[in-house]
Amino acid sequence: MDRSAVDRAFGNLVISKDFVRQIGPAVNSGRAILLYGLPGNGKTSIAERVGRLFTDIIYIPYCVDVEGQIVKVFDPGVHKAAQRSTEGSTRDRPFDAKNMINAGSPATVPSSSPEAS
Repeated sequence: MDRSAVDRAFGNLVISKDFVRQIGPAVNSGRAILLYGLPGNGKTSIAERVGRLFTDIIYIPYCVDVEGQIVKVFDPGVHKAAQRSTEGSTRDRPFDAKNMINAGSPATVPSSSPEAS
């Protein structure tokens, strides 16, 4: 993605030009970006704008098998079903994971083991 796209994405935020210059290469690196700071300093606004920079569809499975346990990945509250061709079964249906921004506390998965009780 080019610098003008990054400038447009952050154009309506009150944010330093130095930060905008740094976020572009960070986004283009394809690596994870950690946004941290006090509540209300704009982390979610920044993450949402970074997400909008990407226009490609990201396909995710509906669920996955993890050591014999079925883990649902698709969340209709966050994901949108991608358009599907008439070929293939519903089992092979992809979903669009774009705009998957989680703000707030990290998610935790409750344990179902007897030790957790």
